Amino acid sequence: MSLFSSAAVRALAPHLMDLVKGVLPLFTPEKEAAEALPEKVDDVQQRQIGELQQAATMQAKALQELAERSEASMRALEAELAAQKRMTMGALALAVVAALLALWAGLH
Repeated sequence: MSLFSSAAVRALAPHLMDLVKGVLPLFTPEKEAAEALPEKVDDVQQRQIGELQQAATMQAKALQELAERSEASMRALEAELAAQKRMTMGALALAVVAALLALWAGLH
């Protein structure tokens, strides 16, 4: 491990200052940017809050639409079920009449 570390340090040593100079501005804001930073943070937070509110509103609308469609589908299914129940009762009544006629015909 020590051999690898020293080899890595020797390989990176000539480029270390270039790396630090290139990366340091990304993490260390300038004085004006540091003073304006709270305003930028507030703007970013306000924008994020607005986007989250917009997303929540869109989600609520989508859920409401989904609920309305589900309710309409349930009403349609209940109507279809009622129609099937009527048909089943009619078929059952017809089967009873047919069984009684068969029994009557068998007895005569």
